Amino acid sequence: MFGLIGKRLDDQSITLVVQGTEHPGLDAEGILGMDRAEWVTESTIRFPAWKGMKEVHLGQSKPGHSVADITGDIESFMKKAEMKENGHTIVVNGTRLTSRYDEATGESWIDVTSEGETGPIPRQQCTRIVPNEERGYYMLEECTHQWEYPLLPLNGE
Repeated sequence: MFGLIGKRLDDQSITLVVQGTEHPGLDAEGILGMDRAEWVTESTIRFPAWKGMKEVHLGQSKPGHSVADITGDIESFMKKAEMKENGHTIVVNGTRLTSRYDEATGESWIDVTSEGETGPIPRQQCTRIVPNEERGYYMLEECTHQWEYPLLPLNGE
């Protein structure tokens, strides 16, 4: 409707809610950062919003690689991280996740990085990935900069 995304969203709606008065002079589009939108993949658009990066996922992430494939990759990564396998890496929406394990201390974690340090999740370490049914996302939890980050929708929508 506003010509901001540039891709037709059949049977999908986007709702922008601006609560409170702490952002004088900004409308919903300004808070979301729609004027600085960036296509991360063929079906993911990222907005640098006032309170961090926001992503909209539109089905498949890239040709030939379905949401089911990405979900399977995340599930496999979660199992390997639980088994304390060191060095297993996956990339989700431009964010590289690498499992780490230090035998001397018995500690494990996930290194989170993105190309050019411009991803929606800043470079840091997180403890684990968990599926959060209530929020509908796979979540990175116990991270260096904040408690959790949404990584990918559970149902791929």
